[in-house]
Amino acid sequence: RTLEYDDVMNKQREVIYGLRKETLFNENCQELIFSIVDNEVFRHIEDAIAAADKDSESNINRDALLTWLNMTFPIGFNEKEIFIFKENGAPDEDAMCDKILERVKEVYALKSSFEEPEALRWLERNIILNAIDRLWQDHLYAMDNLRSSIGLRAYAQKDPLVEYKQEAFKMFDALMQEIDQEILTNMFRSATSLQAFEKMFESLPQTLNHPSLDQFASDDADAQQSAPPEEEISISFRREVPKVGRNDKCPCGSGKKYKNCCGR
Repeated sequence: RTLEYDDVMNKQREVIYGLRKETLFNENCQELIFSIVDNEVFRHIEDAIAAADKDSESNINRDALLTWLNMTFPIGFNEKEIFIFKENGAPDEDAMCDKILERVKEVYALKSSFEEPEALRWLERNIILNAIDRLWQDHLYAMDNLRSSIGLRAYAQKDPLVEYKQEAFKMFDALMQEIDQEILTNMFRSATSLQAFEKMFESLPQTLNHPSLDQFASDDADAQQSAPPEEEISISFRREVPKVGRNDKCPCGSGKKYKNCCGR
């Protein structure tokens, strides 16, 4: 039985180590990143369709998809741009995915133009490896806790090994999704230098669109006077703070010191 428990973790290790090996020896990790973008975008489109309100005329949960896109890729997606429908009114999943992927590649190419090619390849590889290593360590702790407590399932007349395999599969599936999400989140939030980071954000859309901005509207007259007259908020990016010190927190939001993050 012990070997059967160990076999579950060994299979998970094979997948993770295989992914790390592919990343380490891949000369073009950008292709791997865009493959993840394609898979995750299509998955979220399917989830948005499945989560559509049956009482609504729309066949897709627009707010959920648009919010995820703009939280993951800070490049200013809007409804008119990404929602494509077939003649029968059903969402065209393939066309939507292709349109989103095309936009992401377009903006990423602009971001890449501010980086040195060699430094960019190093950065892309480290974005993937850091996500794998950090989340895999957390997963190992979670799996240890699961194994130490799974025996209690026997009191409910359940086979602990069967329960362990089922829970392990769910946890590993969630791990892979978390790894993909962290990679995508860091695509536009990482740079090889502070200068490249600033230029990148200066080039991004300087208008923020919130799909449900109207929900913040108030009937109070004073609130209406103080509220923005339009749904668009223009933000000008200017450097108004002193140069980041090596021991200061990195402006990319990672929480690390600048010398250990973008300043390396």
